Amino acid sequence: MIIFLSLINFNCKISPDVKNYEGSSYQNAIVINADNDLQGTAAVHEWIKSNFPDCQMKSVYTDQKDGKIYDVFTIKTSEGKERIIYFDITKCYVKF
Repeated sequence: MIIFLSLINFNCKISPDVKNYEGSSYQNAIVINADNDLQGTAAVHEWIKSNFPDCQMKSVYTDQKDGKIYDVFTIKTSEGKERIIYFDITKCYVKF
């Protein structure tokens, strides 16, 4: 678990009223600097758990834009608000 915590920046806090929060678009996606898919997936889920405790996962898909690979999560916060969170997973993405 300690390895995963060092892969991303946990210093950000997201205000529910801020529209341009970290991870709110492709342009300000949260960069996952993991060495492989397993570590990257764990880091993404730990970030979500840390920043949105008790949220519900609604959907997730992988997308490509401007030469980068993104995982795009839609969640429902514990306050009932829907959020879309973009993660740049280019470094740890595994092609099949």
